[in-house]
Amino acid sequence: MILAVAATASLTVACNKNFQTVEPIEPSGSSVLNFSLAGIDAMTKASSVTSQGKETIVSDVQILLFDSDNKVAVYLDNGTLTTGSITVKQGTYTLAALVNGPDVSGVNTYDELHSVSVPLSEYNSTSTDFVMFGKESGVEVLKNQSNSKTVTVERLVSRARLASVSNKCPVGLGVLTLKRVFLSNIVCNRNVGGDSAASLWSNKFGRSDISNSSTIIDGSSYKAEPEDLTFADLEENAIAVGSTSDQLAFLYSYPNPESDNVKTYTGVWTPTATRLVIVAELDGTDYYYPVALPATKANYSYDVSVSIYGKGLSDPQGDISDLADKGTANVQVSIKDWISGNEYNVEY
Repeated sequence: MILAVAATASLTVACNKNFQTVEPIEPSGSSVLNFSLAGIDAMTKASSVTSQGKETIVSDVQILLFDSDNKVAVYLDNGTLTTGSITVKQGTYTLAALVNGPDVSGVNTYDELHSVSVPLSEYNSTSTDFVMFGKESGVEVLKNQSNSKTVTVERLVSRARLASVSNKCPVGLGVLTLKRVFLSNIVCNRNVGGDSAASLWSNKFGRSDISNSSTIIDGSSYKAEPEDLTFADLEENAIAVGSTSDQLAFLYSYPNPESDNVKTYTGVWTPTATRLVIVAELDGTDYYYPVALPATKANYSYDVSVSIYGKGLSDPQGDISDLADKGTANVQVSIKDWISGNEYNVEY
């Protein structure tokens, strides 16, 4: 039997949901399960900067309790609260939490919840906060007792941060002017459970139309998709020789398991590593400084610091290691777990 439970506080919920208040049923011998969510503010552990807007915003919390047959025993819309309680019979359950996600009040089993799709295209800069999900299996609820459980939620996205760019060019090349940065070769599909195969891609090889080599993403004629997450205008940020500019951009995509197996543009798509592409003007010409990220994971931050010593590449799908070999660029990518704050470094 499914119990539909409403939060006891007065809450504002999303307008696309229709809810009614149902008084909790407390049968004889029932028990209380207190729950709390962890992981939402973990970005402070994974970065030296303040969390960016939607990274820690909670606009909606849905709690689901599944019985030993993986069927819904309780569904609770908890508004914006990250703690609460539900009354259930003694038993062993799976406790799941979906934050900022689509309405899942109609799912009947855990498998249905696990399979709910959250396309990257649903995010934008004003209306959708980052979806987070977590679950705890084997939750024991003992009879006539107050039981407690914490669920750690993780963001479905991974983050790429352009942490810094240093101008270490010869004086003769002058000022390095940063124009824009974007992510290419990004995965755009994911389910709540996080095990869907990558099948929908955008910004392929740094272009809005992979079949047309001239459609390189520029933020005006040729736009990134979704632009709010994968493109940032660096506003002609001029860096003098010997200077560094910090905290430049935060970009987001879904995890990409691919290695850097395509290093030049072709008109035929082959899945490959996500790139963080810096576009900068040097000595009157625009150049690309593409950084191929290692295989990316959900709820990890990839912080990129670049030192530029000379002119870059003519194509965003190029390989920055070519520049490193020529002494033109040095790149460090720090990989940080958003939950634990553990840091791993990759250097080019």
